[in-house]
Amino acid sequence: MQLIRNVFKYLENYSINNIKLDNFDNESIFNFVNYTPIIDDIVSTNRFSFKIDNIDEPIIYNLDSVVNLSDRKSIEIDVFSSSDIDEETIILDLCSGVNGNAIRGSFKNTNSITSGNLMTLVFNLGNINNTRLRHFSNIRSLRLTVPNNDLNICSIEGVNDEYIFTYDDLIQIIKASNRYILNQLNMNKLPIDENLFEAIYKYSAYTIWEKFSATPRNTKKGLDYLKKETDNIIKYYLTRGVHPHLIPYTNKGRHRNQNNTISTLDELYDNHKELINIIYGYYR
Repeated sequence: MQLIRNVFKYLENYSINNIKLDNFDNESIFNFVNYTPIIDDIVSTNRFSFKIDNIDEPIIYNLDSVVNLSDRKSIEIDVFSSSDIDEETIILDLCSGVNGNAIRGSFKNTNSITSGNLMTLVFNLGNINNTRLRHFSNIRSLRLTVPNNDLNICSIEGVNDEYIFTYDDLIQIIKASNRYILNQLNMNKLPIDENLFEAIYKYSAYTIWEKFSATPRNTKKGLDYLKKETDNIIKYYLTRGVHPHLIPYTNKGRHRNQNNTISTLDELYDNHKELINIIYGYYR
């Protein structure tokens, strides 16, 4: 979700198939309420899963940030269970507050799960004809009530089967944007620089607009603006100049004849974790 938000702040009226509501890393364990899960090696769209044993109260997961699910048709959760799960026996609550507070909607799974298999729980949100469900526009946490004793949670996604491009398409566009910027810098590896991260987001938005012409309008300026801004960020990086429109993205110390203040991946990870994992390989 973070990656989508950072790219599509430059676009509007887009439609993508899946929105990842999690990017499980070692710190995601602290997003769970009521339980301290065990990191397990079951893989779906994440590198690992979280195993919860001795379940006797709802599993609550605080999302990394507020997410807009108003255009989603279902929530799909990849799970692994040691016991079968019958249809309509799990309740998913979408909450606008942290820690499972302020429930905006409750849904039961529309499919069954067979024990010993990685499978997907599906919760239909009742979105008909691709309408906007405004009461799901600010979701902060998920609350899952399950009947069985243990569960591996492997992935959480918001899904819409009416889309213009896919999340996998977006990943490939991000990688291509990274290559474009590396070519302009004449480097083999992207420097750790928040401005250059922003250049990837801008160029990716430019590519999406150019490639999927039926979609997104830029909210403020034209298509060429995004390409020009990308090139300007690269230019200012190479000349150590200050880009007048990038504050607060411009790092402290990026002035002519001054040394740059070097950020670390740790410092930038919270705001760019998906991008960092894509361009540098899995970091956490």
